[in-house]
Amino acid sequence: MNFNDNDDSMIIESYSDIDCDTSLNENVTIYDDFFDNIDKSIISGDITHIETALRTYGNKLNPETIKMASNIIVQILEEKMEDIVLNNN
Repeated sequence: MNFNDNDDSMIIESYSDIDCDTSLNENVTIYDDFFDNIDKSIISGDITHIETALRTYGNKLNPETIKMASNIIVQILEEKMEDIVLNNN
């Protein structure tokens, strides 16, 4: 497959490239929105999406879902710390 350097149609630069307005779909559940925010954090490396979703939906979610989201936050932070250590060497 030959890729054109100027063709970035398959590259996702940030979550905003694939963002959609969930308010247009009344069938979106809190879990859909919650997992959407997890995806945003994973793609962007910004944990504030998960933190906001936890504040918004935390008391309505299954404890295992909250634990999973917390583990993802820790993983994202660990990866950022590894990047800092690697960049300092």
